[in-house]
Amino acid sequence: MQLSSSSFANGTTIPRRFTCDGEDRSPALGWTGAPAGTRSFVLLCDDPDAPAGIWHHWAAYDIAADCAELAEGAAQHAGKQGFKQATNDFRRPG
Repeated sequence: MQLSSSSFANGTTIPRRFTCDGEDRSPALGWTGAPAGTRSFVLLCDDPDAPAGIWHHWAAYDIAADCAELAEGAAQHAGKQGFKQATNDFRRPG
C-alpha cells in the first residue's frame, strides 16, 4: 500500500498547523493498493523520535474498506465520517 498527503510533501516536516502547536487538525491523507479482501483500515500516527520514546499521536480505525482518503480535519468529524478513534498519548481521541 502507498500512503500520501496533499497537505505536505513526502519526507518533509509536517506543517505546524497539523500539530498541537498549531490548529491540531488532521492532514489530508489518501492511500492506494489495498489488498483484495480488505474489510477495513486502521491508521496509526506514531512519532518514534519523541523525547520520551514512541509517542502515539492518532489512531483511527474501522475506516470502511471502500474509503481511500480522509479529508483535512477528518479527525474532528470522525463520527460523521463513519470511523472511530482511539485515545492517544495526550489522553484524548483524535
